[in-house]
Amino acid sequence: MDSYKLSRAREQQWQELVHSYIQEAEEQGWSYEPEIVETIVVLRLFGITIYKASMGISELFAYPWVSIKRAGLNEEEQLVRLAWEEAQKQRELKQLPRDQIDGLFYKYHRMKDALISKHLEERGILLQHLTAFYAKHQVPYDRVLTLQDMQYTATLESQGAQFQILASPQERQEKLLEYQQEMQQFTEFLKHAYFSAP
Repeated sequence: MDSYKLSRAREQQWQELVHSYIQEAEEQGWSYEPEIVETIVVLRLFGITIYKASMGISELFAYPWVSIKRAGLNEEEQLVRLAWEEAQKQRELKQLPRDQIDGLFYKYHRMKDALISKHLEERGILLQHLTAFYAKHQVPYDRVLTLQDMQYTATLESQGAQFQILASPQERQEKLLEYQQEMQQFTEFLKHAYFSAP
C-alpha cells in the first residue's frame, strides 16, 4: 500500500481546502457524499471540473466514480447541437444541393471536433496523473482507474466497475471496498503531488 504523508502545516492547509469546498457546496445547494469530498477537492486543485461524483454508496453504482466535464462550454455545446439539427433537417428536406448539405455536415463535424478538443485538454491533465500513479502502483487490472469517455463528459472509475452488476452481493461488496481503496490511494497520490510541487 502506497503511503503519502503531509507535513502538519500542509495537512492544516489541506483541511482548510476541504472545509472551504464543503462550505461552498452547502451554500450552492450541491449534494455530495462526505467520502468523496477529498477526491473532488484535489482534482479541482489540478484544474479538473467535477460534474458529479460518488464513492459507490448507492446500490445502483456499487463502485466509486467521478464524472468530469469542462466548465463554461454549455453555449458551445448548444451551437454544435443546433448545427447537427440543421444539417439533419436539410438532408431530410432535400431542398439544397448535395454539396451544400455535405458542407453543413462538414461544419458540424469541425465544430464538434473543436469542442471535444477543449474537453480533452482537461482530461489530459488527469491522464498524466494516472500515468504517473500507475508507473509505481501495481494492482490487479480490474482495480486500475480509467477514464470512460462519454463525448462531453468522462468518468473516472475502476476498470472492473461495470462488472459489479454481475457480481454476487458478497463479491460486489468486496470489490466495492477494493475500488474505494483505489480511489482513495489515487487521491492521496494527488495530494502528495500537489503539495510537493515547487
